[in-house]
Amino acid sequence: MSLPGIDATRPHAEIRLDGQPVIVLADAALRAILDDPHYLGRVAYTPGTRKLVARLVAFVLDRADTFALGLHGVKHPAHLWMPVVLTQAHGHWQRVHIEYPACAACGWRGPIANPTEPSLYFGAPEERQALLRALALPRTGCPDCGAALDRHAIWAGAAHGPEPT
Repeated sequence: MSLPGIDATRPHAEIRLDGQPVIVLADAALRAILDDPHYLGRVAYTPGTRKLVARLVAFVLDRADTFALGLHGVKHPAHLWMPVVLTQAHGHWQRVHIEYPACAACGWRGPIANPTEPSLYFGAPEERQALLRALALPRTGCPDCGAALDRHAIWAGAAHGPEPT
């Protein structure tokens, strides 16, 4: 992981994001949670969500210069972590949802980082303000033709096949 403020020699960094403490995992800790979901007294995934978290980990590890995986606590059930993909946007950490839309203009299909998915902010003390800040972030267009994408993207990756299952 080579994102600002993250020391790759430590298992994680602690940040405050949208009024909420978030643990940002270094690469070794990312790989380790795939073998054991327990981290700092909480569980990063359940058997039913392991595949989803494994896809997020793979996505982040493939793009470690751009993305990180964070964990934030949830109130109920209190023993779980909620994983969230993070990136740097205009000098600050930003929560993003990874999606695989298609460009209506040219047919490109690939991953995007969408900061406007409301569920990213559920439980954050600054939930409403964080979503409003995300909506104000500049959008990026299709990486192939430059056309506006139907979804709010602050990053768009290389062309890709169907969304991973």
